[in-house]
Amino acid sequence: MPLPLALNLLKEKFSRDIAIAFNKKYPLDDDIDIDLAEHGISLKFDSVTQRLKLIMVYDLRRIILKYFNSEFSFPDVPTTYSAIESTFGAVYKKPVLDSKQKFLLLSWPGITFAFSMPVPTPQSAAMSLPPQITGDMEEEYKTKIVLKRVMLYCGGSCQKAEVPEVPPSCCHGNCFAEQVQVEKEGDYVTKTTVLLKSEGKCL
Repeated sequence: MPLPLALNLLKEKFSRDIAIAFNKKYPLDDDIDIDLAEHGISLKFDSVTQRLKLIMVYDLRRIILKYFNSEFSFPDVPTTYSAIESTFGAVYKKPVLDSKQKFLLLSWPGITFAFSMPVPTPQSAAMSLPPQITGDMEEEYKTKIVLKRVMLYCGGSCQKAEVPEVPPSCCHGNCFAEQVQVEKEGDYVTKTTVLLKSEGKCL
């Protein structure tokens, strides 16, 4: 989804609490973030193509999440590792520990769940890091880890989310600018290159 379209839709649905963050000094260096604090959702757009590449739900107290016809996350009930595993089936990848943010990441293609780590106690020491890394986690531990974030994206992982290709059906027989490159010498523009896309092909 292009950034302008997303902004127009958000203004129609959510007239307030829309915060936009980007790198003002070097706008192409960092992603563009749209934060919907009232709903606990963040949208991340690629700064060059200005297309959506990641959706993050960071406040699960404000939303109900559903997979097909099965609701698996509710505002008033903490969602555990066991509940996610039961809903989504066999684990696509072994859980990965994000030591920087203190999250345990559980992933399937296009979706990652981030669980908070319980504070270690002498009684829980036997269930600490080794079971998490190997993926052989005890059922007792799975019921103690609570879901904190959900990331939806295109690509191999949420850390390396990619900009998805625009489906040909979105072109409707028209062309749109996939990329515009401008070359300058001093204050003067010397060259402008426009990459056009139509029916899934670049021209």
